[in-house]
Amino acid sequence: MEIRLLGPLEVVDGGRVVRLPAGRARALLALLALHAPDVVPTGRIIDELWGESPPATVAKALQNLVSMLRKSLEPYRQTGEPANLLRTTPVGYLLFVSPTAVDAHLFRRRYDEAHTVPAAHRADALHAALELWRGDALADFAYEPFAQRHIAALQELRMTALEERVEADLARGRAGELVAELGAVIAQHPFRERLRGCLMVALYRAGRQNDALEVFQETRRTLVEEFGIEPSARLRDLEAAILRQDPALDADVSPRVVDGESWFRQERRQVTVVMVGLGISSDDGHVLDPEAARRVVDRSLEAAVCVLRRHGASVEALAGDAVLGLFGFPKAHEDDPLRAVRAASEVCDAVREAGVADHHGLHERVSIGVESGEVVVGPAGGGHSTASGDVVNVAVALGRHAAAGDVLVGEATRRLVGGSVALTPVEQDDLVA
Repeated sequence: MEIRLLGPLEVVDGGRVVRLPAGRARALLALLALHAPDVVPTGRIIDELWGESPPATVAKALQNLVSMLRKSLEPYRQTGEPANLLRTTPVGYLLFVSPTAVDAHLFRRRYDEAHTVPAAHRADALHAALELWRGDALADFAYEPFAQRHIAALQELRMTALEERVEADLARGRAGELVAELGAVIAQHPFRERLRGCLMVALYRAGRQNDALEVFQETRRTLVEEFGIEPSARLRDLEAAILRQDPALDADVSPRVVDGESWFRQERRQVTVVMVGLGISSDDGHVLDPEAARRVVDRSLEAAVCVLRRHGASVEALAGDAVLGLFGFPKAHEDDPLRAVRAASEVCDAVREAGVADHHGLHERVSIGVESGEVVVGPAGGGHSTASGDVVNVAVALGRHAAAGDVLVGEATRRLVGGSVALTPVEQDDLVA
């Protein structure tokens, strides 16, 4: 049996397209398929499908949905015979299929495997991953709250795979074939500099230097008009290389590794940002010894960084006594917003339990802000910020206004985590000045 989520929901059983029930039953199938073959707890299913105010009869309604799905998925199952595919457990339900029976999971596996094959075959491997797509991810559930974080993660991974496949095709000398394709893709995704850089290289290698330079100018106009920002330094470097007709541009290698560096190091990504700030005060309010305070801050930040990284974040230091965790870069997960909120909560506990300040007669103030959205990111390291944009600014502002020991979550993150996390509304007047 194949369950297809990379486009409209579709189930194929031995070549037969399964006729599925309408309405919420389809959403339940998609939810279980996204987590197959793991158990999805009943409480989470109810939160995801009915939201914060489920009806009093929700348990019966869920049982009816399960019954309808079982009739569609296993039409020849006899009355009283245990269900084989959609199984009940003491805590919830699971779809008992191989993960690769779900095209979304198979896509991720093929994408990962593409990075293990020789460079000469990488383009073909990425083609095989991308051919699984039949439309937008979870196309039937574009406005369903349960699907939003999955859609964002899958669509971002699709674009990353496409960009890598284009670069692999450039590396094997297919510049002329890529020009038309890239033009069409960029029309749909006009803000992805990595694709525009690939088009510039493809045009240059096809003998169209002026057109390549015009792509840069168009990119600059678009970014300035829409965001008020200039193209990345790497894209500007690429323009300069074209102007001087750099011989490296003619090499049949990926533009990401010419001269050991990439011209497309910066790109736009959907991430969740966690800002962790620490404050230190003394018991008697006297001026703190700088060395003692620094030791406390460093050890507490180290505890925070360990938690953030364990949950999958990339971490960088900010000016002052703060760190920034990025969930969704360099590797995206479908549950990045949920990972971020859970990590933020655990950071508060970890710093408090460490009790570093208590041994120095000091008091710590941990405050955290979390928000999700699009940022401009680059590779970690290098002593510079890897992320910029309004989302980072919002997360930092939330962290600075949070009361000691609190986590303030922005509106975009609140929508993404849905009923998976217990949140308390905060009025503007209640924020710390």
